[in-house]
Amino acid sequence: MGSMTFSSLLGNDLVKSFLLSASLQENAPQVFLFTGPEGVGKKSFALAFAMHLLGEKHVPKIQSFSHPDVQHFRPEGKSYMHPISSVRTLLEEASFPPFEASLKIFILEDVERMLPSSSNALLKTLEEPHPHCRFILISSHSEEVLPTIASRSCHVPFYPIAEEVLVKYLSEHKEVLPEKASQIALASHGSFSKAIHLLSALEDPVRKGFLELLKNHFLLPPSLSFLEQFGKWEKVLEKKLDGQEESALLQVFDPLLEDLLFWLRDLHLLQTVAAAPLFHASFQEDLSRQSAHKKLPSLEKCSLFVEEARLGLQRSMKPRSVLERLLFCISKN
Repeated sequence: MGSMTFSSLLGNDLVKSFLLSASLQENAPQVFLFTGPEGVGKKSFALAFAMHLLGEKHVPKIQSFSHPDVQHFRPEGKSYMHPISSVRTLLEEASFPPFEASLKIFILEDVERMLPSSSNALLKTLEEPHPHCRFILISSHSEEVLPTIASRSCHVPFYPIAEEVLVKYLSEHKEVLPEKASQIALASHGSFSKAIHLLSALEDPVRKGFLELLKNHFLLPPSLSFLEQFGKWEKVLEKKLDGQEESALLQVFDPLLEDLLFWLRDLHLLQTVAAAPLFHASFQEDLSRQSAHKKLPSLEKCSLFVEEARLGLQRSMKPRSVLERLLFCISKN
């Protein structure tokens, strides 16, 4: 049962082995802290671990998020924090015995997003948890987790998924051609969720229009031609975002910003290695033309500009202002 529960999860094989062995120990930990980069499977592993601990007959309800003994808590609202009301609910539920299974499992996502009062209330339960309780705390920013909570948890570190694992998955399960699968795996930086998002963006008209902007106007000062093409692309972007939540803006822009950085990386490669394997290989002629610039902006500087752009989008700045400033800063450096 155990190995089948985890069999569909990609990467982090050491975590699989550890969780399977931990579940067999008499004095197994009751509080686990899953840490590591975003998108590497922490939430999926938490669900799989819950299935393994409760047994096969409980799997359907856990998968449908309807099991009364497996409860999920996520930050809420514009502040994206765990409300004290949720923590009170958790503490109350933890004091009751399980309804259907042998254990009660509490999964807390982004556990660092707690007010001090909430953290301190949770801490008391974690110090002396009821025998029937298991807590799986999840964080992509372990340095922000309250030290007293971290010290009472069994640390389970997750790592980026190897490129070859992602390539194999994309090729076999998503029928992506090997060259394209390699590009996606490289750009995803070991994140499965990012790889899936990049895959969905491949045929996206917003992405295609953005690549055309890079092809025709990257590293050049603003021009009438640029403004005209930018205006057309902006209408495509607005159509895509129409009716979506604010959070969708950054989701749409993230792969575009990655594309921009890989475009610059390709230019640097062409200046140093004649037969370099390019990320944007289908634009080789355009990249060769642009690489003729004697001085390219550094990748380090542009990475900082891109982070500034992300911050601006998070603060609900207009995409046009953010992108125009980003391209201007790059062309001036």
